[in-house]
Amino acid sequence: MKTLLLLLLFSSTLFISGCKKQYAVVPPAYLVIDSLNIVTNYLLQGSASHNIKNINIAISGVEYGLYEIPCKIPLTTVGSNQTLIIRPYIKESGQGDYKFNYLYMNNYTANINIAAEQIIKLKPVFSYTSYAKFPWIEDFENSAMSIEKTIASKTNMEFEINKAKVLEGNRCGKVALDGTNNYYEGTSKNSFLFPINGNYTYLEMDYSNTCRFAVGLQFSEGSVIKNELALTLTPTANSSNTNTTWNKVYINLTGIILAHKTAVNFKYFVYAQRDTLHTTDEVLFDNLKFITN
Repeated sequence: MKTLLLLLLFSSTLFISGCKKQYAVVPPAYLVIDSLNIVTNYLLQGSASHNIKNINIAISGVEYGLYEIPCKIPLTTVGSNQTLIIRPYIKESGQGDYKFNYLYMNNYTANINIAAEQIIKLKPVFSYTSYAKFPWIEDFENSAMSIEKTIASKTNMEFEINKAKVLEGNRCGKVALDGTNNYYEGTSKNSFLFPINGNYTYLEMDYSNTCRFAVGLQFSEGSVIKNELALTLTPTANSSNTNTTWNKVYINLTGIILAHKTAVNFKYFVYAQRDTLHTTDEVLFDNLKFITN
């Protein structure tokens, strides 16, 4: 009797296990993004130069997270007419561990069909939003420069026309430092008013430098003119600058502006000092922009 019960129990177990539903595993599709483009209205928005290397992916409400380009992203969302949203992310002030959705760039949006095992290759194109305002753009292509030295400066910013050093266009800005002219300090010629309602204000800037230099804002608070630094930038190139290396930075100026709500006459501020270990130093500038709302 005991043996019979064991046989019945074993048979029932086999029957139950055999009746379990078998779910097919759907292989993923893949989204491949090797690069991206930026388009601008040059006259109103300046250069399309960028340093956007991270994107956030969402498909039909499913968040796939943040990826560094180039990337190959497995997709579990399949079907026709799926809504793809790609958001551009920047490293604010060049800090690699902190990435932020660049709110002055439109998202890339497309409706796509996704099938299992399909490989979808895309090159997203981003543009500035309609509400982005550009109170100041300096691309160094005009005959007159919109930056001037202060009375404390020992040298001036000049045009660089050497094609081996220029990032794009015909020229860029250059500060050359040596034993005599070892300190530069400059501001934008014009001053600006920025929003104090919490809307973001950014400085975009391309640069190449053999010594440390710093940028920020100059402003008037009461009868006092103040300089407040937003970021100090480390060298991108060697001291002889035989290999010019350009970088782009997105500097969030909102904190400075909100800390000085009664201030007026905001200007771009920059200073550079020759490294005492170098005979000469050089700082190159291009595509300076204030962007706000």
